[in-house]
Amino acid sequence: MARMHSLSRTDRLPHFGSAKCVGTLRAFTIVELLVVVALVTMLVGMMLPALGNARESARSARCAQHQRQLTIALTSYTGDHDGRFVPNRMHLPDNSAADSDYVVWWFGRELGGLHAPSTPDRPLDKTQSPLAARLGGDIDARLACPAFPIGSDRFYAKFDQRSAHFGYNESLAPLWHKADPPRRLDEVAKPTRVFAFVDAVHMDGFRFTPAGQEMFYEPHYAQHSRVPGWRTGFGHFRHAGRANIAMLDGHAASVEVTQPVVDWIEESAVADLDATFGAESVYGFDSGM
Repeated sequence: MARMHSLSRTDRLPHFGSAKCVGTLRAFTIVELLVVVALVTMLVGMMLPALGNARESARSARCAQHQRQLTIALTSYTGDHDGRFVPNRMHLPDNSAADSDYVVWWFGRELGGLHAPSTPDRPLDKTQSPLAARLGGDIDARLACPAFPIGSDRFYAKFDQRSAHFGYNESLAPLWHKADPPRRLDEVAKPTRVFAFVDAVHMDGFRFTPAGQEMFYEPHYAQHSRVPGWRTGFGHFRHAGRANIAMLDGHAASVEVTQPVVDWIEESAVADLDATFGAESVYGFDSGM
């Protein structure tokens, strides 16, 4: 009787690399690889717009938060100044320097005395803004909008550092040449619809790129104008076709373009905010040019 030999488990299985094993393996075909690549490409293409939208939403939210913080500081300022808003720009005596006076904007002090409007790269100290102390001394971050097109070849720097990416409502604090004092908070009929700060740019009107495009700078104020073609601080709808705007009651909103577009900067519309004047407008007062 023949002797039966028991086979171990390893004896029964083919060794990796043997002809028997190799014959049972199946590789991907070129068609299958192309299908996988196409699916991955399609998924990436579907995800990229969502990631871009999420990034833009985050930038818009940070911008709106900065506007709200500035508005809270502004209304707090009125409590210590007879109810009046901070001036857009002040000329104050300076006994410590050779200059007879110095300029304080709402966002900081312009050093070195008065400069011609066309002077670029003026020295600026933002810690001396009238609102800085109400923001813990750190106003710099609150003046920034992540979507402001500071990298555009059309941008013209008035100051030697970033100033303000938001326009301050000029109707609340009329420009210095009008010789009118800032308005009082209790004069605002509808603080829920009158803005304090808004996404804006200021069209220069005098400087142009070699290609003939009008240059712009940081807005400092947003103004209503009756004069066609008047170059001033306009709303800038830079968040997916919308502009952030902070109202005097402290809430922030997002508005679409409703008025004729005066220019486009980095594919974002530049336009006035309202067609009306007075208490019913978003400006709150009839102080337009």
